[in-house]
Amino acid sequence: MLELRNIDFSYEDSRVLRNINLSINKGEKIALLGDNGAGKTTLFLCMNGVLKYKGDILYKGKKIGNKELRKKVGLVFQEPDVQMIATTVEREVSFGPMNMKISKDEVKDRTDRAITQLNLEEFRKRAVHYLSGGEKKRVCIADIIAMDSEVVLFDEPCAFLDTRNSLLLEKILNKMAEQRTIIVSTHDMDFAYRWADRFIIMEKGSIAADGGIEVFDTDYVEKPMLWKLMKIQGMEDYSRYPRSIEEYGDMYNG
Repeated sequence: MLELRNIDFSYEDSRVLRNINLSINKGEKIALLGDNGAGKTTLFLCMNGVLKYKGDILYKGKKIGNKELRKKVGLVFQEPDVQMIATTVEREVSFGPMNMKISKDEVKDRTDRAITQLNLEEFRKRAVHYLSGGEKKRVCIADIIAMDSEVVLFDEPCAFLDTRNSLLLEKILNKMAEQRTIIVSTHDMDFAYRWADRFIIMEKGSIAADGGIEVFDTDYVEKPMLWKLMKIQGMEDYSRYPRSIEEYGDMYNG
């Protein structure tokens, strides 16, 4: 669906991305991992067409420019206040579709569907600056759903969220992944290990590893807690490792 070819990017004299080559397939659930400064957010800004990069990005086999990228690839920023620009929830969610040259009826339909899907109906007329951090995050996700983006990038989606809202967000991500390709940048190894099907690890602006759970059998990132637990218990075959507490319980109680 999305292919990155030889993507390079520099801030003035500092080279941040180095020859990135990736193929993103339809329906994938991908965790983008790596230390602070590895280039994850910059890569997202290139993939979303915010930054002008060197190299090519292809969408469904065709080279695509930044303007078209922004229509096809949605980005949910780490800090909601950076993304939101309108006064109320309804105006915020409808802003993107209103700039897509579609009919007013289509704008309304997309806005209503996004607000309903994110359980924001009671906040429809509320000023966005009165919302909690978790509510603002849901509005930002509704923005992207209303744009009907087929690929959605989440930059540290669990940042600033309490446990309850983090679990709610994970349910939302799973629901979105039924119809979209989702890429999540995160430092939460337990969440990434539990949620993703594919793991891409960045180091100093390059792709250090790309694959399934075997990437955790390297020194590039911290091991998830369940991975460490199975190692302590002496299980060497990581293909049999449980990916969630529920799976762990089934392994010993089944």
